[in-house]
Amino acid sequence: MKPPPPRPQANFEICVEGGPLAWAFFRVAAAGRALVPRRRRELPSAPRRIAVVRLGGVGDAVLATPILGPLRERYPGASLEVVCWRAAEGVFRGNPVVHRVLSSPLLDARTPRDLARSLRFREWVRLRGFFRGVDLVIFLVRTCSVAGFLKAALVAHWARKAVRVGIDTGGRAHYLDLRVEEGGGAAQHEVGGVASVLKALGAPIRSDALSLSVPVSSGDRERAGELLGPLTGRPFAALHLGSSQEGWRGLKRFGLELWEAVARGLHDRYGLSMVLLGSHEDRQANFALARALASGRAGPIPVVDLSGRTALMEVVAVVERARLFVGTDSGVAHLAACAPTPGIALFAFTDFVRMAPWSQNAKVMVPPLACAPCQYTLGYERCENRCCFDLDPEEVLRTAGELLAGGEEKAWGARSGATGCSAGGSPRAAVTPAGRRSC
Repeated sequence: MKPPPPRPQANFEICVEGGPLAWAFFRVAAAGRALVPRRRRELPSAPRRIAVVRLGGVGDAVLATPILGPLRERYPGASLEVVCWRAAEGVFRGNPVVHRVLSSPLLDARTPRDLARSLRFREWVRLRGFFRGVDLVIFLVRTCSVAGFLKAALVAHWARKAVRVGIDTGGRAHYLDLRVEEGGGAAQHEVGGVASVLKALGAPIRSDALSLSVPVSSGDRERAGELLGPLTGRPFAALHLGSSQEGWRGLKRFGLELWEAVARGLHDRYGLSMVLLGSHEDRQANFALARALASGRAGPIPVVDLSGRTALMEVVAVVERARLFVGTDSGVAHLAACAPTPGIALFAFTDFVRMAPWSQNAKVMVPPLACAPCQYTLGYERCENRCCFDLDPEEVLRTAGELLAGGEEKAWGARSGATGCSAGGSPRAAVTPAGRRSC
């Protein structure tokens, strides 16, 4: 197989969601920043309260968890609190080092219009009260959209008495006191950004020494056992067909033909039953695949559909019992990386370097295209060929066979207590150029 062509470097100047108006907004904001003197403050030596701000989906939240342990070691006497989307609360609640989790409909807003609709006096007072008394705010957000910029600026306003540290995307984060450069733009993994922030805080640590940490409890594992009752004693593969249906994320889904071929191959070659993961948004796709697998020349394939039936940590507990995980670039793929199970993540137009699952026992399959990924140039909106979705199922099955053959020796790490994952070594998933059937 020929190696993929050189990957183009992403330019965060064009990493702006929203088109020309958003571009103009950031240009005006940059001009205004030059007129405002930069606030310079020293890092607190012993902060009483630290707020980690990670506004994003489940996958973004999972990739932010490696900062929690080192922060606790750096500031052992501080109250460590997390600000996140409501959908990602389960990633942090129950973590023994996190004292409080805050979410809000206002912080969930995806567009300036949604943000304006979410503004309520009572909510404003609640959020402002939360940040009163916070000594250090750590922003793990990239301001690539107008709504994201406005929300970060609001948080900075509420926490104006605190020292504000974080990642500076394209020079737009003028609300920060200590700005951490992107460090190579999209060529840097999300966890690499976490390592850069920790270094700025005086806690230098190599990114490959950081590990995911999610609160999987014994109750979550018991619930997983109940859900998997029909497959008791049978080896199975956990599949996740899609991602959020909202906005551009809904375009990341591969076709049913690919998933049916992969599922049949895993059953025929390795004797695996199928467990279909996902939220309520995935019910239609999962039902279509289950119906397709119920018929065939070789007979029906045992399938358990868990669409909308699992909490976040129960997803991790289910994948712990699986022989293999296969899914798209989504929050479920990152949750699966918290289990000692071999995994495959299928990427199309999204950034497979920055957002690859943080695991040494997973593989990312990407199309060998010079134009991939086109997430930052918005090429996926104009593309007519959709070549990046035309993966060869045989390539996926070959990779699955390699992972299954070495699965017993490549555990991600030992599970202990309430923490469901502790990855060691060099956790970033290997990137494999996947063959295509046609283009």
